[in-house]
Amino acid sequence: MLVSAAAVVALVVVASLSVAVVDSHSFSDPLLRDLIRPAAAPLPKSGTLMVRMFSNQDFSSVVSSPLTTSIPVPNWPLSLVTINSSVISDEPITLTTDVVGLASDTLLPGEYVLQAPYNTLDIEVPLQIFSGNTTSVQLNVTEGAYPLIYSEAVDVGARPSVYVELPSSGPIANVSEPVTLQVRNEGPGTGYEVFATVVSEQLPAQGTQWLELEPQVPVDLSGAATALLATWTYSSSVTVRPTLENATLLV
Repeated sequence: MLVSAAAVVALVVVASLSVAVVDSHSFSDPLLRDLIRPAAAPLPKSGTLMVRMFSNQDFSSVVSSPLTTSIPVPNWPLSLVTINSSVISDEPITLTTDVVGLASDTLLPGEYVLQAPYNTLDIEVPLQIFSGNTTSVQLNVTEGAYPLIYSEAVDVGARPSVYVELPSSGPIANVSEPVTLQVRNEGPGTGYEVFATVVSEQLPAQGTQWLELEPQVPVDLSGAATALLATWTYSSSVTVRPTLENATLLV
């Protein structure tokens, strides 16, 4: 009788230890721990993105020299590509700057790429959104414009070429760099733009430089009243600060 009682006690002890081992194992094993997490786990607190865009381009006319100072770029389309976040969307997030060149959105923490195609530029700015913080991006687009002193169109072979002479004591554009030809003919009209690529260049001499361009479409500049060659560059800066309640953060 004593032996049977002892056996029963031993079985109870073993069963208790087994439960304790199973319970402790379930919390120490990451895979089992994930299985017992609630299905609707709360998402992390969002952060804020603010983008401000500036340019020295004169938007009043297609053919125009750059402004002396940069101004906000209104109503310009932007997009955000999600790289790593709690929720990843296949479709880019679309944004548009307002009348003062500002665009903003609330996003989940993660890594993103801001895209802003602008004339010949494919602007891409990597950034990170942090919970409870505001990530501010400032884009500055700079136009350089050079009036054509002389031009000559050559249509030989498979691709048309345009040779242009420009006033400059330093290199204007590198080979393979995209540029823009801004053209205004005689008579009424606002002018038009032609995208081109620099095929070859000569070192500046006596204050001028020659470039060979390959335009996307054939172009004859002999009858143009005004023609400029425009180059484009950009710079960007990214800052992260805690989001202030009931306050407007400017870039």
